[in-house]
Amino acid sequence: MKKKTKITKIVKVIKITKAQIKKKIKRLENKAYKLWALYIKLRAGNKCETCPGTKYLNSHHIESYSVFKQLRYDVHNGACACAGCHKYFKTGAWHKGFTFAYNHMTTKRKEDLDYLLTYQFTHSEAEANQPLTEEELVATIKELERLIEELNHDT
Repeated sequence: MKKKTKITKIVKVIKITKAQIKKKIKRLENKAYKLWALYIKLRAGNKCETCPGTKYLNSHHIESYSVFKQLRYDVHNGACACAGCHKYFKTGAWHKGFTFAYNHMTTKRKEDLDYLLTYQFTHSEAEANQPLTEEELVATIKELERLIEELNHDT
């Protein structure tokens, strides 16, 4: 009986540890996302990249947030768009199809487009869909903070 009690206690400790790790990862993901979104808006000068709008700005993922987990916080994979251009009103909205995004990227962000296309050809779908590890998230956060500091310093 005493052995079962000790084992039960050990299992409970392991479960708590896994839950804590999951919570820490979620906190890091949230921080990375907020920094990524801020960088995308700052890089665009707090203006929509499609129209001259400055209200209700969104940081849009060019490659799907849910499919390309490795690109979630990659600054090459973002565009700043007002709410209308992002999703709702205009015929050339970012969520209406890849053609709009592709045309925008070829004329205004060619290097980022090349980066994303190269990424797709050099990484399998399984690789691209792996969530970032804790270490990768910490490194990503540090890099995003550095990039934001650079943008703030330049202005």
